[in-house]
Amino acid sequence: MYIVYGKKLEKILIVKGRMNMFRNKEKYHVYITNNTLRGMILEVGRHPNNESIIQMPGIRIGNNFYFDMLADSGIHATYTPTMCEKDYEYTDHLSTRIAENYDFSKGKMTVSQVHRHPDNCLKFSAGDYPANSKLAKRYGGVVNGLMFVDPEFRVKFWYIDEDGREIEADYEVNDKMVAEAMPLVDIDRLRSAVEKNEAKRNEAERNSTKGKEDIKEDSNVNIDFEKVKEELMPYKVLIPAEYRDESYEGTLMGYYIPETKTYNIIRSSANGIMRDGMVRLGAACSADHALRKRENTDFSEVYIIWYDDEPVVFIGSEKKVNVDIEYYSEIKDIFSRNKGIVAMDTIRKKQAVIAGMGSGGFKIGIELVRAGIGSLIVADDDIVSYHNVCRHECGIHDVGRYKVDCFKEKAADINPNCVVYTYRELIQHVDPELLKENIWKDSVIISCADNRHCGYICNKISDTYNIPMIDAGCGPRASTGEVFYYKPDSGMACYTCTYGEDKGIDYSNQAVRRQFYATEKELEKVNFQPGMYLDIELVAIFTAKLAIDLLMETDEGYEMKILPYISQCTILLNYPIDKDVNPYMQIFGEEPSIKPLIWKSVSAKKNPKCDYCGNT
Repeated sequence: MYIVYGKKLEKILIVKGRMNMFRNKEKYHVYITNNTLRGMILEVGRHPNNESIIQMPGIRIGNNFYFDMLADSGIHATYTPTMCEKDYEYTDHLSTRIAENYDFSKGKMTVSQVHRHPDNCLKFSAGDYPANSKLAKRYGGVVNGLMFVDPEFRVKFWYIDEDGREIEADYEVNDKMVAEAMPLVDIDRLRSAVEKNEAKRNEAERNSTKGKEDIKEDSNVNIDFEKVKEELMPYKVLIPAEYRDESYEGTLMGYYIPETKTYNIIRSSANGIMRDGMVRLGAACSADHALRKRENTDFSEVYIIWYDDEPVVFIGSEKKVNVDIEYYSEIKDIFSRNKGIVAMDTIRKKQAVIAGMGSGGFKIGIELVRAGIGSLIVADDDIVSYHNVCRHECGIHDVGRYKVDCFKEKAADINPNCVVYTYRELIQHVDPELLKENIWKDSVIISCADNRHCGYICNKISDTYNIPMIDAGCGPRASTGEVFYYKPDSGMACYTCTYGEDKGIDYSNQAVRRQFYATEKELEKVNFQPGMYLDIELVAIFTAKLAIDLLMETDEGYEMKILPYISQCTILLNYPIDKDVNPYMQIFGEEPSIKPLIWKSVSAKKNPKCDYCGNT
């Protein structure tokens, strides 16, 4: 079905904000009993410094509202100075039981909510509006109130129509008028209703083909408060600000969360990644174009029509819905909490090359993505296995996939604007021409493989492109972390100066050692503790901070976190173990008490006879 919307289409959706005046004012009256007033005072007195709420079932006759009893917020309610979260199960049950005692034949059943703001706010807050509006839609208009102590107790009511508009209502404490409007049901009628309902239950139990779903109680005052609660909750539509700015037309993709009635619309990313669970949510078009609706059995689709001032939003075929529209920017909002730490305009121009997507490399990459880095190149030929799960960002559903592919997907889920180049091979096997094509000027290369050979390769790439390098890894059992950095043309010792001649990769028993971060001697033992992911994380976070420092070092206004406090080689101590097992412990000397979570840095000495840099 195609529908064409004109430019002067009347706004049919209530968005944030409200109108406080009626075009045609009517007078509304509220009558409460002394019992009701007493209950209000008690509820406020129980929580003098916090917000509180009561719920009142009553009757509406024309423009008059009558209330005799109330339900407090409940024994499991949450009270704070700015919010009261009712015990909904309690209040709904109690309100239903109260309502069953009254005769509503003279009018229409209604429910009112009255609450108190400790600061004596004279009007409903913005947070009250959705609840008020939804309750009004449910009952065709309601009266809701506010309680004040300034310094004496008083209450004030407003009538709220189905569009959420408000008008002040008079109120009076009058037991007689309430009793006449909503008389108590006599005991014989109550007994008859109970007996009738019990007979229906027995009949349903005897008839197994019908089941319990056929039981219907004979009562005209039973209220589905759970349904009321659900209807009170407005729809939330999260729209990329870029879609609004460009008046986007086309399919809307993202996620629908039924528990919160939220449409999370995701903008198409530069990486072209379709995340797990992502579905069509609806469509958008300008006011001058046609919009195609379609049926969806899982949820009502959302449709957006762009106008100059604000969009019109449909939820399915509903003509009027209560909806909150929230615009978000993938750059400003996702990285808003990094403001003042790193300059987002600057870090978006930076890149990291990571060789090895194991526990450490994957974590480093994710932290750089969270920091707002503009691009990453990741290289690894490894596939996620079950033994990786307890020490990796990937999970069981990733087993069998290339680690670099998993990384690209997770990076896109955090920052869709981050450009990720993936290579399903070791860094030394990547086509140099492809690397040359994709590498950025402002980059850092990080070696995170399980062997020294990768460090030598990364050192060469560092010199080729004149970018800093970091080599990071863990010692036996991940008890220590080792972090080395190097900057070309700085006079610093190279990787070969520091660690000696490149002897290639030692593949003997490497797969087993990789699982446990253990030495050959330890693997022969029956009982030892392997490295834990939380130990590896510490090294990865340290490395990520160092990488950001090296990338942002020359940018004005950036305050470095690690670089000024370390030398070229740093050993991080996760926990002490025997020096015979972990040779790195030698660096901490013979101190009587060596504490975990400390580090020591040493300067690497440049070797004039270095096979790599000694002749240059």
